[in-house]
Formats: sequence, structure tokens, C-alpha cells
Amino acid sequence: MPRTSLAASTRPHRRAVLHEQVRERLFELREEVPRPAAPRLREHVGEVVVIASSSRGGSSVLAEALRASGRALHFPAEVNAFLSLADLVYPLTGERSDALTADEVNDNADAWLSEQVGHPADALTDEPRFALELAERLTLQWPSVVVTVEQVAGWMRDTLAELGGTFSDAALFHARFLARVHRHDPRVNPYYYDLPGALVAAHCPEAPPPCGPPSEDFIEEPPFVCVRPWRSATAEEMASMPLVIKTPSNVYRLDALRALFPAARLRIVHLVRNPAGSINGLIDGWLHHGFFSHQVDLRLGIRGYSDRFPEWGGSWWKFDLPPGWESCRKASLVEVCAYQWRAAHEAILSFLERNPDISSECLRFEDLVGSAMRRGQAASAIGAWMGLPDDDACLRTLREGLPPVMATTAPRRRRWEQRASELLPVLQHPDVMEMVERLGYADDPAAWE
Repeated sequence: MPRTSLAASTRPHRRAVLHEQVRERLFELREEVPRPAAPRLREHVGEVVVIASSSRGGSSVLAEALRASGRALHFPAEVNAFLSLADLVYPLTGERSDALTADEVNDNADAWLSEQVGHPADALTDEPRFALELAERLTLQWPSVVVTVEQVAGWMRDTLAELGGTFSDAALFHARFLARVHRHDPRVNPYYYDLPGALVAAHCPEAPPPCGPPSEDFIEEPPFVCVRPWRSATAEEMASMPLVIKTPSNVYRLDALRALFPAARLRIVHLVRNPAGSINGLIDGWLHHGFFSHQVDLRLGIRGYSDRFPEWGGSWWKFDLPPGWESCRKASLVEVCAYQWRAAHEAILSFLERNPDISSECLRFEDLVGSAMRRGQAASAIGAWMGLPDDDACLRTLREGLPPVMATTAPRRRRWEQRASELLPVLQHPDVMEMVERLGYADDPAAWE
């Protein structure tokens, strides 16, 4: 990638300044360990499969299962951080939300995203490349913390030596690796990563309990990703394998994705979940120490959030930022979460109605985590739709069941009932019930799992 300013906006906005600073830091890291030039997505990708869902709708579970297949390409994590590097996020676009139009897509987004596409690697075989990727992620997660690839490589080697010289457990590696980074700079708090709290406490007992956003400025949204060895895609793989994208906020960018991949066949997996489970999961996330997404420019007065967390609850939005979010910034938390659930599915259904030529498959999250029979039926459906053989590792993973991903609490059937008195009035709102009907759920909450 050429070392030039990639800023798409000329407005003197604080966020644009942060993006420029981070881009410069990434270029400096690449002077230590150059990145090979990547084939461009716009020129080579032949098929894109978008897992379209609301936040807390189960997309991480399905995406993790699809990673087990060797017949698809993926991004290591959400694409939002790399859209940020191309200045294609709120508040630097003209949309005032996570929405993105086809006209706003630029070559810079293609350049940043092209570098990320590939597969999970079976083993760590390129330590300099892995050290670079660790350093780049730290820069996206903690922009104010300056590290070099040489420093990160030293922490990486010491951690691997403690673990017998091999990379086999991503969570354990990061718990120990991040403890070293924390000792270098205490601002790096391992509790903001997708790691069990008990594991962090065991390996980094000096880290403080998380409270509020991880810092004033970050590019990647917490919980931060734990980097795994990764193999970049070749041009031939881009042309022959589907690229799976699962970022929930992309439901407001489907037209932009079509423009980003002009030569690709776009297909949609519409992953649905009953509103009680989804909205309850969103509430958990709003009350969790992660999932900060946007520092908004209008004061929030969300009852049950802004008043509960006055230090940050008046300015920090969580999860996706739907068009029209301003209308509910003074609502209750359960109403905000219901709006997020409904708006996401409205965007998906609207796109599919406007584009009847696009192939889509509707899956229920309840089937992915249900009984062995239901998991088997869901696996068969997604396998047939994607053209995967019956013995594909993805389908075996779905049938066997996946552990929770990005979970705020241990999964439990009908866990939403603990908030029934808070949820039921919102669940019975006509707009919510209309979407319930459109998604094919029974209109009786007692039937929801």
C-alpha cells in the first residue's frame, strides 16, 4: 500500500486526525517488517456470503463454524476497524449512522480489506509476520500506546517459550502475552479482550477491573480480538472460494458491499433470532464493559444506561448505529435495544425486496444452538445452500455444537425471562410484533426460546 494520506474526509474532525495518526503508525511498523502486496478484492473475489443479522443475533457463532471449513475465505475479525482506516465510518461519512452508500466506497477500503482476507493457519510458521500482526492489532486497539515490531516479537517469543514453543491455545497465549504488554504500559488492560475473566485474573492479577471504554480513542471495538496465525488468500483462492463477512453493522452497508465487490456474486444468510433473546443479549452488552462503538455528537439520555454510567453513558453508543438512532437517544435502554433489533432486520428485508435476484437463506439461531436434531437440520440447510460436502468440517462443527463466542454471560435457555417484566411491554409493541411476524416467529413470547 502506498504511503500516502488515505483520509477521505477534509473536515477537521478529531476522529479523522486519529485515523491519520494510526495509519502513519501502521506504515512505520511495516518499515520494520514489510507486508507482501495483497491481491485486490475488487479485482478477484468471485463470491461474497454476508451473514446478515442484528447484533447479539448469533452471527459470531455461525461465522466461527464456517471458519472450520477450508472451502471459504474470511477476515480475522470485524471489518469496522479497516473501514475506519478508509474514513468510511460515523461521523466521517454523510450518513450519520453505520449506513454506507455505494457512492462512498473507495479504493482505500479495498486496499485495507484486501490485506486481511485469508484462512486461519494450522500452525505458527512465520514469526516475523505474526509479530507484525500483533503489533498492528495493538495499534488499532490502543492507539496511544506506541510499540515496535521488535518489542512485540520479544514478548511473543518469551510467551511461546513458556508454552513449549508452539501456538496451540489462542486464549492462553494472549493472557500471557498481554500480561507482558500490560507491564510495559499499564493502559493495555487484558480484560478488554475476548478472554475469560478468570484467565486474565490468573495471568495478569495486577490489571484493574474494567470500567467504561478502554480509552478515549480506539479503532477496533472491544471486546478486542485475539490474533491467531493467519494465511493470506491468493488471487486464485479469491476467485474460487466464497468470502464470508459477518459484521452486524454491515446490514446498513449491503449496497456498499455490492459496489465494493462489483464482479462478485453476493449472497445473504439472514440469521434471525427471536426478539426476546436478541434484545436481552443487547441489554447485557450495553451493561458490559465492552461493545463501545461510537462516541456520538448528541447527548445520550438513555434510561438505565446513561444515568447508571454518568461518566461515559452520555456520549458512548454501543453496538451498531442504525439510521434514525437520534430518535431514541432519550428512550429507555430496552427501547433502544428493541430499535436496534428491528432496524437491523428491516434493513436486511428491505435490501432483499429491492434485489430479488440475490440468493438468500434464512436460518434461525435457535436451531444452531438447539438439540442435536435441530443442529443437524441447520447444518444440512447451510451445507446445501453453500454447496459444502456432507463431511465438511464446518458442518461437523455445527452438528457437534460450538462454545459461546463474544458472550457476556453463560448461555441458558430462555435466559431472557429474568427480564420478562421489563421486556414484555416492548415486545408487545406493534412495530416489534410486525417484525416478529415477518421473521416467521409465533406471536406468543411463551413460545420463544
